[in-house]
Amino acid sequence: MREKTARVENLLPFKPLDSLVLAIQAMGENLEKLPQQILAPVQYSLNQVVNKVTVSIPLRGHKDDVSSVAISANGQRIVSGGNDGTVRLWNRQGLTLAEPLRGHQGNVSSVAISQDGQTIVSGGRDGTVRLWNHQGLTLAEPLRGHQGYVYSVAISQDGQTIASGGADGTVRLWRGGWQAGCKSVATGCVTIPSSQIRKQRKQKPPAKSAVNMFGVKKKLKAGINKKKIGEINL
Repeated sequence: MREKTARVENLLPFKPLDSLVLAIQAMGENLEKLPQQILAPVQYSLNQVVNKVTVSIPLRGHKDDVSSVAISANGQRIVSGGNDGTVRLWNRQGLTLAEPLRGHQGNVSSVAISQDGQTIVSGGRDGTVRLWNHQGLTLAEPLRGHQGYVYSVAISQDGQTIASGGADGTVRLWRGGWQAGCKSVATGCVTIPSSQIRKQRKQKPPAKSAVNMFGVKKKLKAGINKKKIGEINL
């Protein structure tokens, strides 16, 4: 038993699960040979392993493949999207935080969550980008513009800018007032063709281009139809 307890400590930094199994075996051997006494090294080794080994908790609920997961910066909220067409919210203990978020017509391919955990973004096979709050309520009308599958979504640290990439070969940037509870669509959209992206990989754009990119919002403002997103091809 002493040999096993020594091996438990040696294995713990490198093979924690093996160390846990060995500690349990040592405890079983102790109880078999000395049922009235638990040796201090055996008890100590088991306590040490239990305090350090983390066992994964399966989060069950999706009815099909899970295609994307994201976690908030503080680790308190987890969001997942699946081929069952739902987005689901969980806490770190594996408990659901809201009813499944339904809206996508088809697979949910990508999800993202803002740094503060308040805003969830999802993109799907139906070509839409959708926004939700941490209670599972929609924050805006579906953001439409991609011609085909939306493969990937991301949200900025301040929660005010969303990026999406799709099967149409474009990356789209969205800005709007959803953080304030606005139910209208985003106030502006900038479309970046894939050819432009490839070009920018080879040649770094001037610093002012980032400012100009978001500057189109002012130009679009006067002509935006509230039911349609403004769009510019760079």
